[in-house]
Amino acid sequence: MPLPLRLPLLLSLLLPLLFRAVKRAEHRRAAGPKSGPCPSAASLGRVPRRPRSAGDRTGAASPDRVRWRRFW
Repeated sequence: MPLPLRLPLLLSLLLPLLFRAVKRAEHRRAAGPKSGPCPSAASLGRVPRRPRSAGDRTGAASPDRVRWRRFW
C-alpha cells in the first residue's frame, strides 16, 4: 500500500479513539470541585508523635513487626 493511502486509513481508525478518550477525560474533570477546603493546623487535632504501625506493606501475610521479634 502506498503511503498516501495509508495515512487516511490510519487517521480514520485513530481519530474516533482519540475523541472518545477526550470525552471521557472531560467527564472526569467536571465531576468534582476545582479546589477543596484547606484544613488548618487547629482542625487536625492531636497528632501522635509516632504513627501506629499497620504491619508490613509488602503484601505478605505476616504479624506486625516481625523483624523485631526473636525466633529462638
